[in-house]
Amino acid sequence: MGYKIPYRLPTGLYSYFDRITPQLSSPDKNINGVYQIDGSPVYPDKYGIFKGDVIHFKKHIAIFAEDRGVKGVLDADDLVINSIGISPHYCSIKKTGYYHLPVSVFRWKEI
Repeated sequence: MGYKIPYRLPTGLYSYFDRITPQLSSPDKNINGVYQIDGSPVYPDKYGIFKGDVIHFKKHIAIFAEDRGVKGVLDADDLVINSIGISPHYCSIKKTGYYHLPVSVFRWKEI
């Protein structure tokens, strides 16, 4: 994307992002790990969550790759690119190790 970004903690990257969603609640483990805003599921199409958007877990970020779980809803089974533990790899949100935290979704700003 053309950015030369030094290593930073996730909060140090905010100036490179536009917020797509407000902070979302932690996923509801009773309904397939669906993330919610004010008790309603988060629909990626409604908020315009696309491949390449940044899922921010407060302490960590991952990159949204594909809607894999409940179709049309942001949930624990959706696929992200993650880099914790090993080199960057695809995994479900549930397997990031940060699944239990509330998230926000961001998009990289245009240069």
